[in-house]
Amino acid sequence: MSSITDLRLFMVELPPKVLWGILQSCPFLTRSRLQPVDGDFSWRPVGELSFPLLKDMGLYGWGDALFSSWSGFLKLPSLEVLRLDRVHRDYSASAIAGFAATVTTLMLLPEFALSLGADDLDCLVNLTNLTAVEFEMLNGSQISPDFFSQWCRQQAWPHVVTITFKPGAVLSDEAAEALLDLVRTRRHAASDPNTEICQIKSVTFEKSEESGLIPFWLLDQLAALV
Repeated sequence: MSSITDLRLFMVELPPKVLWGILQSCPFLTRSRLQPVDGDFSWRPVGELSFPLLKDMGLYGWGDALFSSWSGFLKLPSLEVLRLDRVHRDYSASAIAGFAATVTTLMLLPEFALSLGADDLDCLVNLTNLTAVEFEMLNGSQISPDFFSQWCRQQAWPHVVTITFKPGAVLSDEAAEALLDLVRTRRHAASDPNTEICQIKSVTFEKSEESGLIPFWLLDQLAALV
């Protein structure tokens, strides 16, 4: 398996020790997708494991719980893209702590009618070098106004300049207002020459035959700000 560069393991019920062994046999990974089911994640490795070429990783299901138990043992020095389909408040922050500084693109793909809220953002604020955030809303999932409000209050992700909503995005009027407030606040903050906060320069809603629902006035107001 040592020549594998793209590893995808979905709905995996293998013990963490076995998963670790599989990963050990794939040192040249450039992309990975892991979706372990809920289980006992108490096992700890006895040594470090490094993936110097891994640039794009998805942690789905209980992937953050698994990686939380491996925190400090995994080295991902080149990771740029992180994909998450849910945030577990007990695990996510510690799961990504070891590689948070290198990630520049965060893709949030909440499923099963989950709602991203303020607490979820708090778990991800240590991704301090993000420049792009993408949302792919699936199966009725939503973004609450509190998510954008907390982003604004915390001045989180100060280098983000691009926000993308994949087809199917649903935003309430309140969430749209909170998004606009975030963009306005960042625009004002970026005008200060002494700050490192960047202006959000692009907010995109990708369209398809199954486009979601957003307030009719939102795009015009965004166009005046970015």
